[in-house]
Amino acid sequence: LHLSGHEHHPDAWVEVKNVTLCEDGQGFFPDAVTSRGQKHLRELMAQARAGERAVLFFVVNHTGIDSVRSADHIDSAYGVLLREAKAAGVELLAYRAELPGPQGPDGDISLGEAVPVILDA
Repeated sequence: LHLSGHEHHPDAWVEVKNVTLCEDGQGFFPDAVTSRGQKHLRELMAQARAGERAVLFFVVNHTGIDSVRSADHIDSAYGVLLREAKAAGVELLAYRAELPGPQGPDGDISLGEAVPVILDA
């Protein structure tokens, strides 16, 4: 996904991932081995190395998640690539999804507070 910038932010290449796996308050991605997800990280790294803005955006879809981590225990290769992507200049962002309540807008989902992305060595 390529987003055109506006007056305050440059254009960006963005990959959006949903985080639903929760273990003891930690959100993990991916929840299964993902060669496709690894491919997307490599593509973002190439954009960052070419001087483009590249963003991996995690949408947190579980109210019990306080931070997002790489699921190295599920896909260790993805974890290695995620750390390489960060080192290559890929921005890692995570935000809570805010679902509408019974009185809320019809089907609209908005972004709530930021959630930290933690990369252990």
